[in-house]
Amino acid sequence: MRHQYICMIVTSVLFIFPSCTTETVDIEIPSTERNYQWDTASPSSVGLDSLRIESSFAVADSAGFLRSILVIKDGKAVAEKYYGYVRPESWHDLRSATKSFTSALVGIAIDKGLLRLNDKIAEILHEAVHAEADSRIYDVTIKDILQMKSGIGGDFYFENVESDQQTLIEYIINAPMQADPGDRFIYSSNSNTLLTAAIAKVSGKSAKEFADEFLCEPLGISISWWEKDIQGNNFGGGGLFLSTRNMAAFGYLFLNDGNLNGQQIISQNWVRASFNDEAGYGYLWWIGTLNGYKTYSARGFGGQVILIVPELNMVVAATCDTEIDLNQAYYQGDFILALIRDYILQ
Repeated sequence: MRHQYICMIVTSVLFIFPSCTTETVDIEIPSTERNYQWDTASPSSVGLDSLRIESSFAVADSAGFLRSILVIKDGKAVAEKYYGYVRPESWHDLRSATKSFTSALVGIAIDKGLLRLNDKIAEILHEAVHAEADSRIYDVTIKDILQMKSGIGGDFYFENVESDQQTLIEYIINAPMQADPGDRFIYSSNSNTLLTAAIAKVSGKSAKEFADEFLCEPLGISISWWEKDIQGNNFGGGGLFLSTRNMAAFGYLFLNDGNLNGQQIISQNWVRASFNDEAGYGYLWWIGTLNGYKTYSARGFGGQVILIVPELNMVVAATCDTEIDLNQAYYQGDFILALIRDYILQ
């Protein structure tokens, strides 16, 4: 059953200034076990214009679909706002921003010698491959999937394909392919679930268990929820729920080449390979520019964003409504990036 966003709190602007106040009601909400604790500072103390950031939050408020926005500069939370019934502990569905998280787990598995970029996915998950499968699946590598060049296409809701006779992994790996592996970019959430299945196969842990031990625990965050199929395999292309503060912590780890407080959680080589610019896409990270600054971002349906701006030593995490149609999703995604560009990246 899909885990719905049910956080219940009444709050006004939460802004990290000495005069900040919030109003809350005493009712139960979902909470994370570990919500990253950021040191705070005023925008002006790190060279940002407080009035412009305040204006950005007012514009966001008027849009009516923002849930949260958090600005990290020089390792400190300099501005933070939550809308409606949302507070810092609230869960957010990252949608396709989950892909960048999955990529990080692949990197950790490679660092540990459990996977290699050139490993063939059909060899790792050979039990799921049927005799009638598209023969090209045997040439699909981990790297092809990370670069969205696997040739595996399509997106679907998992309840439509799973049955007693067929698992989700079987459906994906045996489906007709849309292109030769490595040939061209085809955006595919389906293929990313093969990555989480591969992690489970080589580690003996689910992707969430693997993440809990090797990413979340050393980083000091918790996964609030991660959707999975009926076999218990977490979805690699979506369904991850994190708090906004934990989203920013994940971005901050990549801003700092995989190192936090002297601990190398993800290798520097993996972070830099993930940000290698090939046609505006790295290893499940979007690469581009905003306001003249090079950016790396995890992005999800409807404006779920973790934006990394190395030149400014900045991370911006933002969440928006997700129960929307496709046209609204495109609008919200464009809106949040324009808001960051025009008001925050000064």
